[in-house]
Amino acid sequence: MRELAHDDKLLDPEYRVLPTATPTEGVGVVEVPRGTLIHHYQTDERGVVQRANLIVATQNNAARMAMSVEKAAKGLIHGGHVPAEVLNKIELAFRAYDPCNGLRHPRSSRGDAVAADGAKQKRRANFRSDTGL
Repeated sequence: MRELAHDDKLLDPEYRVLPTATPTEGVGVVEVPRGTLIHHYQTDERGVVQRANLIVATQNNAARMAMSVEKAAKGLIHGGHVPAEVLNKIELAFRAYDPCNGLRHPRSSRGDAVAADGAKQKRRANFRSDTGL
């Protein structure tokens, strides 16, 4: 981080252009561990953001996440029985793409997972959505 912060290229006009007037529109693209983040902003004459469009890696990965979850579920669920351990393994297929994104599924008032047939099943509290982190 220090090396990057002291890199003279960061101040080079070829890499960083400071606006000379109030910007009306801007786009930023950055590569992060989860994928590509794209930000697009539009402002009014005072430079106050009026519109923002964020395309985050989760959107870019949606199809792959769905295919991974489907493949994991088909390989792990047998006879309609879904024990808590299986549910956790299926969640891993989802969270591998974006560990910050919580997997939503029906829960009873006690926080138990609810299977497709309506049966309550206890779950281990080892994910952020369970621990409140």
